[in-house]
Amino acid sequence: MAAMSNSLLRTTLAALGGLLLCGATACSPAHAQASAAEQLTTAFNRGEQHRARGELGAAIREYETAVRLAPHVYGAEDVNTANLINNLALLYQEHGYPRRAEPLYRQSLAIYQKQLPANDRRIATAQNNLGDVYRILSDYERAEQLYRLSLKAREATLGPDHLDVAQVLNSLGILHLLRGELVQSDAALRRALKIREDSLGKDHADVAIVLMSLGALNRQLGQDAAAEAIFQRVIAIRENRLGPDHPDTAAALLNLGSVQASMGQPAKALPVLQRSLKSFEQKHGREHQTIASAANSIGEVQRALGEAEAAEASFLRALAIWEKLHGKEHPNVAVGLHNLALIHASRGQVGEADVHLRRAQAILTTVFGEEHPRVAEEWITLALLRASQGGWGEAGQFADRARRISRRHVARTLPVLAESEQLRFLTQKHEPELHQALSLALSKDAAPGLTSLSASWILNGKAIAQEALAESSLLARDSADPALAEDLKQLTAVRRKLANRSFDGSTKVTPQELAQLTAQEQEISRRLRRASGHQDKAEPWVELDAVRQLMQKDSVLVEIARLRPFDPASLGKPNPWRQPRYAAWIIPPAGKGAVRLVDLGPASEIESQVSRVRQMIQAAPDLIRSKGERESERELLTHLNALAARILHPLLPHAGHASHWIISPDADLWLAPWSALPLPSGKYLIEDHRVSLVVSGRDLLNQPLARAVTRPLIVADPDYDLDRTTARRIAEQVAQTAAGTRTVRFAAQGPALPAVQRLPGTAREARQIAPSLASYTATTPQLLMEKQAQERLVKSVRSPRVLVLSTHGFFLEDQRTNPAVGGTRFVQSTGKGPSNPLLRCGLLFAGVNRREQATADDEDGILTGLEIVGLDLRGTEMVVLSACETGIGRVHNGEGVAGLRQAFQLAGAHSVLSTLWQIDDQASADLVTGFFSQLAAKQPRPDALRAAQLQLLKARREKSGSAHPFYWAAYTLTGE
Repeated sequence: MAAMSNSLLRTTLAALGGLLLCGATACSPAHAQASAAEQLTTAFNRGEQHRARGELGAAIREYETAVRLAPHVYGAEDVNTANLINNLALLYQEHGYPRRAEPLYRQSLAIYQKQLPANDRRIATAQNNLGDVYRILSDYERAEQLYRLSLKAREATLGPDHLDVAQVLNSLGILHLLRGELVQSDAALRRALKIREDSLGKDHADVAIVLMSLGALNRQLGQDAAAEAIFQRVIAIRENRLGPDHPDTAAALLNLGSVQASMGQPAKALPVLQRSLKSFEQKHGREHQTIASAANSIGEVQRALGEAEAAEASFLRALAIWEKLHGKEHPNVAVGLHNLALIHASRGQVGEADVHLRRAQAILTTVFGEEHPRVAEEWITLALLRASQGGWGEAGQFADRARRISRRHVARTLPVLAESEQLRFLTQKHEPELHQALSLALSKDAAPGLTSLSASWILNGKAIAQEALAESSLLARDSADPALAEDLKQLTAVRRKLANRSFDGSTKVTPQELAQLTAQEQEISRRLRRASGHQDKAEPWVELDAVRQLMQKDSVLVEIARLRPFDPASLGKPNPWRQPRYAAWIIPPAGKGAVRLVDLGPASEIESQVSRVRQMIQAAPDLIRSKGERESERELLTHLNALAARILHPLLPHAGHASHWIISPDADLWLAPWSALPLPSGKYLIEDHRVSLVVSGRDLLNQPLARAVTRPLIVADPDYDLDRTTARRIAEQVAQTAAGTRTVRFAAQGPALPAVQRLPGTAREARQIAPSLASYTATTPQLLMEKQAQERLVKSVRSPRVLVLSTHGFFLEDQRTNPAVGGTRFVQSTGKGPSNPLLRCGLLFAGVNRREQATADDEDGILTGLEIVGLDLRGTEMVVLSACETGIGRVHNGEGVAGLRQAFQLAGAHSVLSTLWQIDDQASADLVTGFFSQLAAKQPRPDALRAAQLQLLKARREKSGSAHPFYWAAYTLTGE
């Protein structure tokens, strides 16, 4: 982005009307002293010559002289003085000093506004320039205000299709891109592109500027192949218009090489990057910022190719330039030191690697503070370095420090960032570094103490992506009270300041300022949580001992992670990552023994077995009809035993005599029928143990706060073909008579889905379970069925004691990221950009087959996981999801479940009862009825589900001599 941004931010002097491109005589007023005028003209001409040669430092010195003389030659508030001030600001900006540029831009804009007509083009240009600086400084609100003013003025005076309009649209597009507003960015950039193509032709150099922005947008979207094609087009334009060795052509080459490297094509990227470097050298000499950027990128690619000596030379060159340009304490210097450390580590030169990493860490700590994610990166790299030499004690300490920093960053800084920024950090930083830390404990040589440490890492690492991504929705929901609005505004402002220090190397925060910001964030968050009914959590890190203390004495917690192990001995080498595996941490209550870690084996083999079991269960109705239930169960048991041998039997020796298994699965193990896994005795797990699931073991610390609830709600058998006119009329009728509802409108665009069929059996099921639900809650439940089973009405509900939803669920494919083969800093793109996992799952309601008729005020019938988070389910004891595979949530690699269960729990529900597959309507009704009957008898929820399942299992055995898991094992309980 750096090289691209330089070309995009470059505004020519001609954009200011060309007023300074004149001779000394024309520029000098008659009354000015000749000597001052001559000195100004000389300084200006020299400055322009230096600027044309890319000698920005020399150009700045000459322009500083011209600006100092301008008030004596023209007057302090003359437009010509403003022009010079504006251009000096531009040079500061291009040279990487935006804070020096900002007051100068403000000064020149003030002069223009005082001296020129309101519709003068120079005012709009100055507003755009000042907006660019605020954008660079991450003051996005002020940047947008200025861009909007500039856009409005230009459209009013020049028309909507003028080239000046395209310039500000490009700036707005970049701003939206930085804020993660990708739809708005795309719209602004495509409009800018059309204006320039229509006015200038498709091969104009100014068209290439917008294309560079679109290339960056596609990279943000994860569409690397599209970005590659765009950058190739930019290169073709610039080679034709500017020449093959022009610095703007080199900037496009640098971007092309970078995207090819991220696509896992280092051999393809290397010559492109080398050509970019050569062009920069021809223009700027050998000690320019662009030279350092290109050399560093080349070094990373060379390291990925195993060319350690060449990579070292490239990194040393980049480091020397950065130290000369910025001094020895700049964040770029830390980048160079980190990369050199990896080269030394790959050679076994531990001492040299340690020195470089320690120095990089000191620089980053000074610039960003001790709690910054870039400091965490140095800690985890130091941990891997120590582990490579058998220093397991220090490795564990360093990794623990890194994990705690990352967790606090996710909790306190990520929520205020744009979704794309959050996803980038979670997929490119949090997830790989979590895997690196967990890999330490999996090593056969690891010290025993790492098992307990790593258990705390997995407790605090799983499923935090969804929590962070849901935070903004929760705050918006919980802060609807006007009394909380000011606190929410303050919280956003403080978190933005904390976020700026994460992404802006020019924002140097003193330890005192950082401590003050952190304390403010904690206090405001505490107030908001108390006021909105949440637990007061000043410290996001969950201690392992706290979880163990709260566990019942007859329980055991099994934390499972799908991870991609990192080999510490291969630190800095081309292929340090190993194939994914599953691992399980067996965590007993306090005083019941030590935490144990079990390597369950290759993920591909386990997932293949899970898939086979699910295929057989889903085919069970046909198999039972053709072969009978007894034979079908026997065939299934063959595969269930094979799966149990992989994921259950290895845990048994370490689980003691626990009767209650609390399992936190990961990835495809959320799809395994845990209750139906056979024990060595031949019994199903459920016959000897209670089984419940949690998204993460830290959920055991959640203490629901008391809150008034409304009567239960059952939603079933939606009319998916409902037309919009009827939907609106019925929704209004229901809203007028319903109690405990709220007016709400929040939307997340649903995915493209095929038409779905009605589920008439869910209506029968709803009527059958209503009496048992009424008995449990002592309240008659509300039923919304057929035309009333609408998304709008579900959204309007407020804290029902129990919510039953019987409808289709959707679960889009997960998007796993693969660590790059070259080392620890990057992940290799899989071609699809990371998207919010809460947008990849949801439920379907009435009218979804006619969602194309929906207006802006209608719902589309698709309730996404992100919209579920916005429901007010605080106080809701139970959500029951019954229909088509509603328990299946496609997941991020190593990030825990990304499905509906966590969405409902984030919305406030205590527990979620959901199905792994669609089962017979009568069997479902019998099980849910039995479950609520047990709850009415004051049984705890895990006991109630087990009793209902055993009752159904026993009944089937008495009836047919067999109990196929298809009928009784579909339901799983997640949460309390």
